[in-house]
Amino acid sequence: MPPRTSANGAAHPPRPRYASIPAAAEMYDVDYKTVRRWIASGLIHGYRIGDRLIKVDLNEIEAKAVQVVPSAGERKPSPARTGR
Repeated sequence: MPPRTSANGAAHPPRPRYASIPAAAEMYDVDYKTVRRWIASGLIHGYRIGDRLIKVDLNEIEAKAVQVVPSAGERKPSPARTGR
């Protein structure tokens, strides 16, 4: 799906995808305490809904907390192996 744009063609950021802390933890295969640590450290934002419920934006987790691990063919050789 192409990015959303306004009438003047400016791109809009993607719509937030909110999930509870336990749901986000399950989705990314981490403990709920890890998601709470990400919020406490400022890595991601938590959004309080009412008195008790806290939700997180899954787009923010993907952008800030999820790292892509390169495959063997994508790795850059280390300086020790190239002799430099």
